[in-house]
Amino acid sequence: MPRSNQMLMALVVFGVVLAGCGGGTDAAKTVAEEEDRYQMGEPIDDSTYALIIESEYNGDTLTTANFQASILNFIQQAGAIMDEAQRRRVRQGIAEEFIRRHLLLGEAERLGIEADSARIEEQIDQIAFQNRFPDRAALEEALAGQGMTLDSLRSFLKTDLPLQMLQEQMAEAAPEPTAQEIDAYRREQAEEVWAQHILFQMPDSAQKAGVVEKAEAVLDSVKSGADFNEMARRHSEGPSARQGGDLGYFGRGDMVAPFSEAAFALADSGDVAPDLVETQFGYHIIRLLGRRPGALMDSTQAQALMMRDRQHEAFEEGYRQLSLKAVIHVNPTIVDADLNASSEG
Repeated sequence: MPRSNQMLMALVVFGVVLAGCGGGTDAAKTVAEEEDRYQMGEPIDDSTYALIIESEYNGDTLTTANFQASILNFIQQAGAIMDEAQRRRVRQGIAEEFIRRHLLLGEAERLGIEADSARIEEQIDQIAFQNRFPDRAALEEALAGQGMTLDSLRSFLKTDLPLQMLQEQMAEAAPEPTAQEIDAYRREQAEEVWAQHILFQMPDSAQKAGVVEKAEAVLDSVKSGADFNEMARRHSEGPSARQGGDLGYFGRGDMVAPFSEAAFALADSGDVAPDLVETQFGYHIIRLLGRRPGALMDSTQAQALMMRDRQHEAFEEGYRQLSLKAVIHVNPTIVDADLNASSEG
């Protein structure tokens, strides 16, 4: 099977039939946000190709037909109506996944990483368990619905598992945290802030400019001394509007990352985030009301969480090094996504 078809199969199997089987890493988060993910070459003008990658592992091609089939399959399985911004993120995600698999599978092959039959059978059992299939017969039935068999799944896993094994190997470069680092992490994670916000929801991307303009006008009013509580009651579209946007105390992991980072970055009570904060819920104006220490987590749990983050960072750096060896050619009319822009949100 050509590698491009294997990658398309991977998207179908892991993104749809066996969602939740684990082992993958979000391609949108595999490189440092402050650096370009990929070196972009000359764009493609042949309508039969969506993307071509050139690397030390030879070239690979994503045809327009396979690319569009992946998009349609994803949207059908998602079962939701998507606006253009969401569709663009889907297109970007599929293109990035194709690139990611090319690089990781190529490196695994170069290093001679292979999955033996015992690991393949173990992975099949894990897939069945995590997708709540009572036995392999039920798994076979689900696979048949996608035109697959257990043998074709085994064939796929023989190619795909080395990718997971390589990721594990790359993550092993992460250093163990010291006792002092663990103690500092526990204190940092225990801290809680008290904040309030004004939320401006964005029903669809077509209304983005108008929403941002309104939100910035309110932010300017707050910066000029307008009463935050009153402005929240008048303008916020969140459930806390009646309480003046008061969210009470919360920890670092209690809110979505952009919101949490902005709130914890504020220094003193009364400080307002200087810019609008964009999250999946819309745009926020955030004001800090207070801070307090919280309960310290168990040191073993802290160490485990730190290692998880460090292993992810180690993989990110390893993948970044691989991506430096590749040149990506994109058909802009087909893919219509900036691969060097964050696809989160």
